[in-house]
Amino acid sequence: MKKFFFTISLLILGLNIFSDELDLYDGKGFNISGKGVDLKITYDMNEKLLRLYFLETKTTYIFLYYNRDVISAIDKVTEWDKVANDNKIKSLKKEIKEFKNTAGLFKSGKEWHKIFETRSSFTFLRNDNKSSLMVSANKFVATDNTALVTDYPEFVIPSGILDEMKKSIGSDVIKKKVEEYENEKGRNDKLFQ
Repeated sequence: MKKFFFTISLLILGLNIFSDELDLYDGKGFNISGKGVDLKITYDMNEKLLRLYFLETKTTYIFLYYNRDVISAIDKVTEWDKVANDNKIKSLKKEIKEFKNTAGLFKSGKEWHKIFETRSSFTFLRNDNKSSLMVSANKFVATDNTALVTDYPEFVIPSGILDEMKKSIGSDVIKKKVEEYENEKGRNDKLFQ
């Protein structure tokens, strides 16, 4: 029940904060300790960026990336997974790409904070012959210096859902959704003329 109200309030908040945002993907991920988190990916039509939402019980983290960077990281996980399987590598952790001063938001308590300073990275993670994409940050400082997250988030997206995720964030899919949105918006605007 708590999760339902949290999701509804996040949706209402999302409508107010990110009005030109298109839903691309809803799924599950895990935090580094193995606890399930909700994963949502949207496209910000104004910023031309993907928003990766990781929704935990009390905190929501939002990372902003270009879709080509996310797709490139997914492709790298697929490539390295094949190499690891061919070479019978059971465990490995290797950084794919680090992003300095990645823009983003995080929710701490009831308040949203813009991120002033952060570094985030995509990392290939392999444990017990299973590969994943890890999205992590090593610092979150709010622009107004009122909030600092010291428990740095690390989220794991299992390789089993990466292909589905990649299909939902491709440039062609985004272009089609933007066109559908603009057509629908045009129809609605004509209703109120």
